[in-house]
Formats: sequence, structure tokens, C-alpha cells
Amino acid sequence: TFLQASNVGLGGIRSNLNNPLEGLFLDPVWKEAIEQGIDLNLKMKGPLGKGLRSWMAFKALSQAAKTIYSIPTHGRNIMGNFFMMAANGTVNPMTFGKAFKTTAKRYVGKMSPAEQERLARYIQLGIVDSSVTASALRKAAGEGFQFGPNGMIDKALTRSGAKFFNRKTLQLYEAEDNLFKIANFENLLKNYRKSFPKVEKLPNEKQADYLKRVAKNEEQLEKFVAQRSRDMMPNYNLVPKALKFTRALPVGNFVAFPAEMARNAKNLVKYAWQDISGKTARNMGITDPKAIANLRKIGLKRLAGMTTVALAGDEAVERSKAFFGISDEQEAALNQTLPEWEKGTNKIFLSPIKDVNGELKVDYINMGPIDPYSYLKVPVK
Repeated sequence: TFLQASNVGLGGIRSNLNNPLEGLFLDPVWKEAIEQGIDLNLKMKGPLGKGLRSWMAFKALSQAAKTIYSIPTHGRNIMGNFFMMAANGTVNPMTFGKAFKTTAKRYVGKMSPAEQERLARYIQLGIVDSSVTASALRKAAGEGFQFGPNGMIDKALTRSGAKFFNRKTLQLYEAEDNLFKIANFENLLKNYRKSFPKVEKLPNEKQADYLKRVAKNEEQLEKFVAQRSRDMMPNYNLVPKALKFTRALPVGNFVAFPAEMARNAKNLVKYAWQDISGKTARNMGITDPKAIANLRKIGLKRLAGMTTVALAGDEAVERSKAFFGISDEQEAALNQTLPEWEKGTNKIFLSPIKDVNGELKVDYINMGPIDPYSYLKVPVK
């Protein structure tokens, strides 16, 4: 028995690009392997499988309520991405504007052939469609509900119109991540291109051969930059399977994201040092002093971004405390009264400490959910 291929790519990634497998009838094992990709398969059979699917359905709904259906979470997602781009040293309004145009057109399904081709290149390089939270949620939902053209849940959602709403809401959440990942990649590409070896036309070389070498050089540059972009921004495809498995556990809510932030922080430091020290130039065979100086500039800019992101929150906290007359002792006492997940995070105070009906209260913004690097900062503190 052969099954018809669904409109998904490797690992279940969906896009509005033409899928070469769509409409084909494949061996069931082959079809499942393509849709599963490198992810972990939690779809078991028998009583244990039914129990796991029920648990995953409940968990997927609770996680969706906290993420894609939460307007504040969308805002935090956008602000958190700004933090990550600042740490990368890639905040640039020009590339951000182009990335927004690409992402918006894809969301509404109105991309030109040239734009679709560029998007396909982003997918090929692993730049987009790799949101840690969205991908984990999609996998959990797929294991909790029987999706697909023959599934009861799929048919019910289609009849009610909820399927379209769910899909577009999830796409919006992932589009927020794609927007910043495209901007980050394009800005890195622009910066590293200034140092990457140029292709010079050889004497008596045919124009067609020269253009092939230029295209090959550009491909190598894109692969180099894509590697760094994936290493310095969260990417679900790079999460170890052991951590992906935690999505089925009661304590496994979004464990993959802190793990990715730790990996990204390590790579930010590593690549900043390589660019500044000249190791990047040596690895690429670059000897031009101007190109080496440009690489050093990229590394220093990344180092400055990392320093800003690491210290800006603490500076904002101290300034707000000074403005409203809150002492270190009062801040420490406040931290003792807060839930565990808020203890130790940076808090920007919006008011002095007030006595409200015999209770001491203060208004503040908790930077923990906004700053993605707080997972690393809080244990250090």
C-alpha cells in the first residue's frame, strides 16, 4: 500500500514553495522518514501510545495558549529577537526592511518567482523555518492529534474554519523569528563579503566560465555565513534529540530554547575571538590587510553587542532604582517574595514602593521573559 505525499518538506517543514513530492504516492516507511527528518519520533502504538498522545494533546494546547495564542508572548518574541541581533552586532534598518518585505509577502502568499527562489535558498541553508518554540509546538501537536487528510481532527478543524486560523497563527509566530533570522543572515553576508576573496577574470577566460566561478564563490560565501548564522541564532534543527525528547515529559516545557541560547552564547564568544584574533582570516586563506581589518571590525562589533546586551539590563535596573529611591536591600527583599521563575531576573522599576491597604507594592517590568540571555545571566548572579 502506498500513501500520498503531503505538502511538507524534510522534517515536516511546511512552506508555500512548490513541493516536488506533492501528489506522489510513496512507500509508507519512506513517506514517514521524509516527514520525520532528523526529529525524534514519539508516535507509539498500543495503550502506551494512546496515553502518550492524550498527554501530548493536553500539553500542546497548554503550550499553544502560552505562546502563539498569547499577544504578550508575540511581543516578547519580537523584543527577544532584537536582543539576539544586538548581541550578533547585526542591527541594521536597511536589511531589516528587506527581510520584513520578504516575510510579509510569504505570510500572505504573494511572492514573485525571484522571491520564492531566494526563500528556497534560505530554507536550503537552514536559515528560516527553524523557530525552536514553533517547531517544538508543531511536533507536540502532531503527536497529540491525528493530523493529515484522513484524520478526524484535521476534518473537524477544516469544517469549523479553525484549521486556517491555527495555521496562520503558528505561521505568524514563526514569521517573527524568520524576519530576524533573514535580517541577521543578510547583514552578516554583507559584512563578510567585504573580506571574502574576490574572483578575478583570467586572461582569455570565457565569460560563461568566469560567471560559473563567481557563482561558486558566492555559494561558498553563503554557506560560510549560513553556518555562523545558524550557530549564533536559535535553531530547532540543531537541538540534540535527547532534549527534543523532553517535550513529552512534564518538566520538558521549552527546554530546547535555553539549551540553544547556551549554544549561541558560546558561539558568539568563539566567533568574535576568531574574527578579532585573525583565525578566521587564516582559516579562509585571507592575506589582504584591508580584508583582515574588516574581519577584526566585525568581531569587535559583535563583542560590543554582546557587552551591551550583557550589561544594559543591569544598568537600566540601577537607574530605575535610583530614580524611584529603591535600595539594594529593598530589591533583595522583593526578590524573596516573588515566584521562583522571577527570582534573580532583572526588573526595571516603574514606581516607588507603595503602601496599598497595608501591603507594600511596586510596579516593575520583569526582563526575564524578554531577554533571551536571562537563562544564562540568572545562574551567574
